[in-house]
Amino acid sequence: MGGGIPAKRRRTAAMSGSIRSSASSSSGQGDSDRTRARAASAAFVVSAVSAPRICRRVRSAESSMDSGGAAPLGPSRPGRLRRLPGEGERPVDVFLRVICMTPLRRDNDPPGHRQVVTRCRCLPCAGVPLGTYVHGVHRPWYNRIPRSAARWERCAPAALFPESRCGGRDRKAVVGEADAARLAERVKSEFRHAWHGYRQYAWGHDDLRPLSRSYRDWYAQPLLTTPVDSLDTMILMGLDAEARDARTLISERIEFDRDIDVSTFEITIRLLGGLLASYELTRDQRLLDLARDLGTRLLPAFGSPTGLPYRFVNLRTGAVKGPETNPAEAGTLLLEFGSLSRHTKDGRFYETAKRALLEVYNRRSSIGLVGQGIDAETGEWTDRDSHVSACIDSYYEYLLKGWVAFGDLDCRRMWLPSIAAIQRYLADDDGAELWYRHADMLTGEPTATVFGALDAFFPAVLALSGDIDRARRLYDSCYKMWMMHGIEPERFDYRTKRIVNGAYPLRPEVAESTYYLYQLTGDPRYREMGEALFESFVRYCRSEVGYASLRDVVTKERSDEMHSFCLSETLKYFYLLFAPPETLDFRKVVFTTEAHPIQRWPGVGRSDPRP
Repeated sequence: MGGGIPAKRRRTAAMSGSIRSSASSSSGQGDSDRTRARAASAAFVVSAVSAPRICRRVRSAESSMDSGGAAPLGPSRPGRLRRLPGEGERPVDVFLRVICMTPLRRDNDPPGHRQVVTRCRCLPCAGVPLGTYVHGVHRPWYNRIPRSAARWERCAPAALFPESRCGGRDRKAVVGEADAARLAERVKSEFRHAWHGYRQYAWGHDDLRPLSRSYRDWYAQPLLTTPVDSLDTMILMGLDAEARDARTLISERIEFDRDIDVSTFEITIRLLGGLLASYELTRDQRLLDLARDLGTRLLPAFGSPTGLPYRFVNLRTGAVKGPETNPAEAGTLLLEFGSLSRHTKDGRFYETAKRALLEVYNRRSSIGLVGQGIDAETGEWTDRDSHVSACIDSYYEYLLKGWVAFGDLDCRRMWLPSIAAIQRYLADDDGAELWYRHADMLTGEPTATVFGALDAFFPAVLALSGDIDRARRLYDSCYKMWMMHGIEPERFDYRTKRIVNGAYPLRPEVAESTYYLYQLTGDPRYREMGEALFESFVRYCRSEVGYASLRDVVTKERSDEMHSFCLSETLKYFYLLFAPPETLDFRKVVFTTEAHPIQRWPGVGRSDPRP
């Protein structure tokens, strides 16, 4: 992006592995006899993927053995297993991060809990072949944890660990309603912590710099990106005082009649979307008036010969620049502009944004794929790389959501062949894991096995489209990618298991997919996994005055950035995952790509006669 904008859709990352669990080869007959003879003993079921809880004692041991817990333990250190490679694969180290303890039940145990014990052996998780892993060894590391440090930990739910592995009595879901309420309050507290950091050190500016305790503006004049982008989150959380302060700041200071060149895409999804969602939640006319003014000033961006928007437009003069764009930036405008049309009764906004979406679709290849670069003036593709990641991702998202939000059958007509092409040419399914690769848009030939943090939005889209099975399987891959290092990298080669870009700028996409899958399946395990994601997010990214991005997910080195989407998306999705249903009716809204909930308007989208 120009002007120093943090590029919302220019990112990719991914990694994963078959990290399901491991077993001890020492669990032979003699070991079994000894275990049965020792009634007080317990069995570890070790999983870096399925179990939602991170054992506090294991975390404590990590800290004492690896100062600060910055880097993963080395291959020879305890707490790590090595997965045996398949043909053509490299060995993959698996860090033992999540542990389910299952000692014998005692009468004085609290309901739904077991006591953490110090001596144990490894057992395989259900469904994982014993030959898949180098067998873990009972190490003195576990014994060095003093019994006085034993804590009460909730058991993993039966859905994750069947009767044969975790015992069968007195288990309950890790995240019950009381736990969900507690977690919702925790997320709200963390949002308040981040907002107060902005309030103290960046008030009236765009973004907080949490490490230097300063601020950053995108342009020569601030546009209050963080307050506008996060206002609807405050309203949903019931943070009335904070929301009131933000609304006052917005109404008194924001002004769009400025001689600055802004990103058409970023300003639409963050500011226009934020104003419209907040208007729908409050009916504050000032917010709608600002949205109308901003939308009108963005319209000149669509003045190219093709109808594809230029990347930058001057808010005062309407001058445009930046003809080279991409499907995400050109095709991720319909929800915001369509909602503006509904509230203002001005159809120009909807028609203009829809034409841009159609123009991208109409330039798809003969096999149904689009590339990641296109010239807005000529309509020619400048980059043939096709995928579901940065520069393309939200284009597909809005094909589906335009249909869901507005009942627009043209969007449905574009979505169905597009998702069919994605599944045919981009899906990489080996039976054990599902990923989505890169391919040439003209031939469908694979070009890279890179998946990323941005790609993790796709389980949510698949689930919303009704493809729950693929959504679940892809989500499992995303969760593995996150758990490999305790937080997800920006880009990851899922075949070599190597990080391509190790940054983590507080991305929301995994939390988004967790929320969608919980809403659309009701499966409690998504709340449980969401808790694990949230705990590691707080652990590694929380700073004294806000949240800091990571330069490297392996070393956990931080960078001095807190993008507005941390408050607008990441913490919002975590909160809604645990919040009571009456907080927001999922069935009545559609989330924009920036997580702004807008009302569904079924049947009101005008069908375009073009094919």
